Parts: sequence; structure tokens; C-alpha cells
Amino acid sequence: EALDRYLGMLRSVSPANAPHRFRSNDARLAYYLNAYNAFVLAATRDLCPIASVQDAYFGNGFFWRISFIMGEREITLSTLESERIKTTMQRNPSVRLALVKAAVGSPALYTEAFDEERLHAQLKDVAERAVRNPALVKRVGDELQLNAVFQWYEAEFGNPARWVKSLAPALAEGHKTITYLPYDWSLNGRCGG
Repeated sequence: EALDRYLGMLRSVSPANAPHRFRSNDARLAYYLNAYNAFVLAATRDLCPIASVQDAYFGNGFFWRISFIMGEREITLSTLESERIKTTMQRNPSVRLALVKAAVGSPALYTEAFDEERLHAQLKDVAERAVRNPALVKRVGDELQLNAVFQWYEAEFGNPARWVKSLAPALAEGHKTITYLPYDWSLNGRCGG
């Protein structure tokens, strides 16, 4: 019920139709992150039972075929990510880790809503949690093993090993090789009752 109420709020108000409510990039970005994650939760719930969001539609259609209403306009997850979130990211790769995909290979859903006033601290926390998550980053001997998301979005992370080292120096210090692990698209929780 709470998710449905929130989807109703997203449906009626957005930065596009009420710009006076979202005056800063941080306000818009917080809104878009919360909307994206709520849409993923809602679509996963509505498609149950599925073992993976990739089961929903051919060709990763979960992200580009399902439409949601945001500010009285239809939008897909792909469009929200590429046209709204990416333009307000402010070159912060932690934003990429704040977007959940309902998959084991995805960072966990953040424990609270993103908020304009605390957004930078929240994104820093998202990044710190990511480097402590062995499904995303781990060290095996001299090898730094990274989730495929770091390879897919290398342009945003820059040098992924350097990015990891900036948050967890001991983890990346002295590594000899980097291996990108396959992304696990299995659903990251129970689907349905």
C-alpha cells in the first residue's frame, strides 16, 4: 500500500511538471533515484512469479518496454536513467550504484529514501557499502574482482581500481590484475507469497 501511494505521488508530480518543487540538481536527482527504484520494485512485484527481471521480456525488455507514469507522462526505466538521471549525475559514479536492478548482482536497495539535503552523504554511503559487498568488489590474492557493472559503466567510474582504492585502499593496493565477474541477474529476493 505504501508503494502504491508513492507511485501515485510520482504519477502526479515530477521535476518536469512542477519545476518549482525541484530547484536544485540534488533535488531532481534524489527524486529520480527514488522514482527509478520504486518503479523497479513495483514492476518486479507486478510480474511475480519470475526468477529474474530478464524473464519478463526478451532482450532486457524489463527496462525499456514497461512504462510508468511520472509527472503525468509515460517513461521507461531506460529513458529515466539515460535522459533524467544521467544528466543530473554530476559525474558521481556512486549514482550508478544507487540504481537497483532487483538482481543479486546489483547493489542492495538503500535503506532510506534519497533526500536533497543529505544526498551527497547518502551517495558516499552507497559507494562505501558497495566496496564492502563481495558480490560487487572482492580481492582474491593479487586479483581484484569487480562486478560487471564497473566494466559496463567504465566511462563513469574512470579507472575502476582507482575508484575502489579511493574508498578501500587496502582492498585495491598492490593488485596485479582486474577481473570482471559475470553479472548475476537472479532475483535478489522472494517473488510473490
